[in-house]
Amino acid sequence: MRGYYHVESVSTDEALAELKQNAVSEGVSCLKVGMPDHDYEWLEGNAKITHVVKYLERIRAGLGDSIDIAIDFHAKMSPSVAVIMCKEVEPLHLLWVEEPCPPENVQAMARVSRRSTTPIATGERLVGTYGCRELIEMGVVDILQTDINHVGGISALWKVAAMANISDISMAPHACEGPIGGLATLHVDTSIPNLLVQEICSFVIPGQKEKIWEEWFGFPAMRMVNGRVPLPVGPGLGFNLSEDALAKYPFGGTKPMEFVYHADGSVAAL
Repeated sequence: MRGYYHVESVSTDEALAELKQNAVSEGVSCLKVGMPDHDYEWLEGNAKITHVVKYLERIRAGLGDSIDIAIDFHAKMSPSVAVIMCKEVEPLHLLWVEEPCPPENVQAMARVSRRSTTPIATGERLVGTYGCRELIEMGVVDILQTDINHVGGISALWKVAAMANISDISMAPHACEGPIGGLATLHVDTSIPNLLVQEICSFVIPGQKEKIWEEWFGFPAMRMVNGRVPLPVGPGLGFNLSEDALAKYPFGGTKPMEFVYHADGSVAAL
């Protein structure tokens, strides 16, 4: 299956050139970027909008036309600002704009979708197959990103894909809770006709977590080969876990999501 990696904030032209070189050498044809400098504050005001637009224009120019680019805004815009941003990035010919505003507010998402020629993607936070019904019936999204861990497992993800397919909506499943959910998602991907691309929650160059996953599973989990995600061929989901390998990295607790603030210091979102 075709997959895409994430991109950390690229602050220099040299880093952007290196990113493209690494992506091309790995056969990667699709990348997803966020806002610059890990800036996940609520997006508002002319100065910040202009800063983000210029950053995305530089990313597109640096990566060229051979690599598809998706943008994740992590629902950090009001509907009004989201409409402006989607209009500003139309010349970049993006694969999609992800979560331009909170997806739970379907009416707000519809306002943005009606005014954008760039495909709109969302769905990773939706729970249960019924959570996707309104988005599909209202034609709010072009690409559904339902997460197998949130929606209810293998059968539930397949059901969502079937509902989406009837309405000509593509699937790009979210997969950032770890490699086991990712491997289960790959099996669903092979059985649906409307897969666009599979999220691989890693970067082009593997880091520490990828090394740990490989030690756990015995193969490079959540990694692509020549830009494609191989499907495990073993029984079940296709892997065996070693208790000895797991014991080397005991659970250290969870880290809550950070607060998001407005420029004046007031809380914008959690």
